[in-house]
Order: sequence, then structure tokens, then C-alpha cells
Amino acid sequence: MSTKVKKVPAEHEIDARIAELVMGWTLIPDPGYHGLGGAMFAVTPDGTRHFMWHLLENVYSGEEPWFPSTDDAAAMQVVDKMIERGYDVRINYYRSLRSWSVRFIDAAPTPKRRTGLACKTILAEAICLAARDAMEDENE
Repeated sequence: MSTKVKKVPAEHEIDARIAELVMGWTLIPDPGYHGLGGAMFAVTPDGTRHFMWHLLENVYSGEEPWFPSTDDAAAMQVVDKMIERGYDVRINYYRSLRSWSVRFIDAAPTPKRRTGLACKTILAEAICLAARDAMEDENE
């Protein structure tokens, strides 16, 4: 078994970014988690912890991670948060392209309306990419 410590797994960098940027959560390691070498959690302002990944490679605890880029239920939490933040959302499926188009548009009448747009074959991934783009545009 490997004991190499993982940072953000490359395939879930978008999930970590969404947890922090969109959801407003903080990533906090718990080195003593279940005696399995620790885990990374996304922690909400009220202290609720969402499991993200193990800190050591090749460790599995059976706990389901919060990965909105691959899980539709978690992705819909992102949509709800974006709406709460004042964004309109448009989700379309283009059958001819077998692709989802997701667009978040800042509903506030400002000179520079913030938007995020993504087209992907996986809806959850399109939601996360569009939300990230809209929020990164907001924070510039």
C-alpha cells in the first residue's frame, strides 16, 4: 500500500474549486480520520463536513465523496447555490450534439454582467464548469 499523501486529485480539482468558490466552503484536512491516514473535508460555515477524498493513496473507507462534477445530486446543489447568489440558469440538451449546455447569468443589472457557459456531454460537469467560470469572473 502506498503512503504517498495526495493533494487535490487532478480529476477533482474542479470539485475542490466549486466547494470553495461557489459553495463558500473551506477545505480542511482531518489527519486522524478513521485511522486511515486522514481525509480532506469541505466544511460549511455552520460546521457541516462533506467528505472529499482520502489524504493517502489507495485508501477507501466506503464514505461517498462530494463530487459535483460527476454526481447529479451534488451538481444540483451547485445550481441552487448559484440561484441563491442571484444568477439565472439556463440548461439545454442538444440531442443532435448529445451535449448539455449550461449558462449562469448574473441577474443584477450591472454594466458588466457576469456569466459562465459550458457545453459537455455530462450535465454535472457542465454545471460545475459554468458555475466556476461565472464565479471567477465575479471575483476578478
